Amino acid sequence: VIKYHLPAGKKGNVKLVIYNSAGEKVRTLDEGIRDGGYVYYSEWDGRNDKNEKCASGVYFLIAYINGDKTGGVHKMAIIK
Repeated sequence: VIKYHLPAGKKGNVKLVIYNSAGEKVRTLDEGIRDGGYVYYSEWDGRNDKNEKCASGVYFLIAYINGDKTGGVHKMAIIK
């Protein structure tokens, strides 16, 4: 589960993009239009965009609002 919040006054189309440790895009989670000032939760099932299971390891998440990168890079892990 991925927990995120948007600052008040920030509204737009949110996409969460997950990359592997080689920098390759693994999955894009399109969250749709979100209003600022709220906390949201998203689920990543550990699969890539081709619906294949991802290997155990470290992954990185970058959030985009209306196509613009927001915040920093967040580290995640799959542990099996």
